[in-house]
Amino acid sequence: MNRKIAFITGATSGFGRATARRFAEAGWALVLTGRRSERLQALEEELASQVPVHVATLDVRDAEAVKTLVAGLPEGFRAIRCLVNNAGLALAPEPAQKVDLQDWHTMIDTNITGLVNVTHALLPTLIETGKGA
Repeated sequence: MNRKIAFITGATSGFGRATARRFAEAGWALVLTGRRSERLQALEEELASQVPVHVATLDVRDAEAVKTLVAGLPEGFRAIRCLVNNAGLALAPEPAQKVDLQDWHTMIDTNITGLVNVTHALLPTLIETGKGA
């Protein structure tokens, strides 16, 4: 496949879903991940008539799951040129002193550790393609 491939985390809503739609409009093949399988399926059905799409339910906090997904990508989706590391969440709408500490840890694990897990797993591919972003 000579088509450019983008890997987008957090593709089930918000910026991730909007980004997937924009990349599809530009003709990129897509690897879309998120925690909500039913939303991934719906997005795949929406975009698959435009471009090749591979979806995978993924919690970016799980480093082993991220590595396994990247290592097991189908042949036509391996030469990733762009990573949109978008997965994230906000669980603390109230003042910091009132937020449950576990919510902070969940946000850190998703927004920071998850970003690192995916970046680390895809860096060799992005470097190998020579034009990774």
